[in-house]
Amino acid sequence: LIPEVHNQLLNALYNLCRFDRSRQEQAALAGVIPHLQHFITINIPLKQFALQILFDFAYVPKARKELWKHSGVAFYLRLLKENNWKINAVDALAVWLTHETKKVEKVILEKDAHIQSLLDVFSNTAGAAFSGLVEPFLRLITLSKPINQALSKKGLVARVVDRLAATRDAAARIYVVKNDARLTSALQALTSDRAVLIADMASSLLQAFKTPEKGLQVAPHNV
Repeated sequence: LIPEVHNQLLNALYNLCRFDRSRQEQAALAGVIPHLQHFITINIPLKQFALQILFDFAYVPKARKELWKHSGVAFYLRLLKENNWKINAVDALAVWLTHETKKVEKVILEKDAHIQSLLDVFSNTAGAAFSGLVEPFLRLITLSKPINQALSKKGLVARVVDRLAATRDAAARIYVVKNDARLTSALQALTSDRAVLIADMASSLLQAFKTPEKGLQVAPHNV
């Protein structure tokens, strides 16, 4: 009986909080976070509702304060191993990093395993899901130089080259090209890409490399 009650209450909470920031804030302040974490950890049938509520809290300032009390950043990092929810976890981390860069950065860099988990998500996400991953992942490495450096030491550049070669989604590839100016060899190959926007942007970046005194100036492209 108790599991069924939990499922019904969780379903009700999800419907109350979805798309309503004020109710999300109220739920977090009322102490719901450890309960959501428990439901996710024990893998109840409706844990997807708990996951969505918890990820939404990253967008709510007062909810983030409550998340700090319950190791919220570390919990999001654990969720990178949830195949169906890893992109949501990266997005939540990127949002939180935007607002509290130094504090979130410190937790991410505490363990080598955290950096490895982020790298694994980037490397192992395939198909259409990769398009959804690229933007929040690039926010992480743009907002935090130490995280960028830690990922690079783990081989991020080589992984980016691999993904450029394997990914056919033009929007995802544009994001990657715009945010990693160290991939000269990959960019050279992309200058003959069938996607015109990709080819033009790669050419612009390569030209900037040849004239560093002018700085990196890539003409804007609308997708």
